[in-house]
Amino acid sequence: MPRKRNKPELKSCVCAANIFRKLKENGPLTSHELKRGLEKFSEKSFYRALSCLKGLGLIREREDGKYELIERWQIFLDEEGYKIKLKHSKELLRRFIEQSDLLPPSESDLRNEYLLQHLKSGYPEIYSKYEKWQKNEEKMYYYIYKEEIEKLALKVKHGEPLKGYCELCPRVEIKKLAEHRES
Repeated sequence: MPRKRNKPELKSCVCAANIFRKLKENGPLTSHELKRGLEKFSEKSFYRALSCLKGLGLIREREDGKYELIERWQIFLDEEGYKIKLKHSKELLRRFIEQSDLLPPSESDLRNEYLLQHLKSGYPEIYSKYEKWQKNEEKMYYYIYKEEIEKLALKVKHGEPLKGYCELCPRVEIKKLAEHRES
């Protein structure tokens, strides 16, 4: 005998699909912006759907209060592993995150070998822009690549560690695994 669907669960599923669609079409939005156009759903259904999407790892709430889709999953052993990876990411992109007039990002910051390793393994579309810049040595490609790095730095600033890996990453993860096993 088929199981009867619980109407509130079904409403939350439909609401979740609408939230996901809105984030996909519009990019990061606050909960207030997400609710706009979804008035037919109760507050309870809306927040149940939001919680479900967060719990499944499909969306996340940024430090600025906006929700965004998580395009590629990153799995960490625990919160400490996430913090280590985020700190490492912020170090690699420090000059872009701080945006100081006294120490602006330089071309050498854009050529940082560890950043490039992350780009090659986690952001092949950005790495190809770097290769075009190196191959053509034209300023136009430099500005395109720099703009992509600035967007990436903004994501890191808002709590999203870099995807991919570099020579420094395994040491961090191995050290964390050893500490995790000892406890």
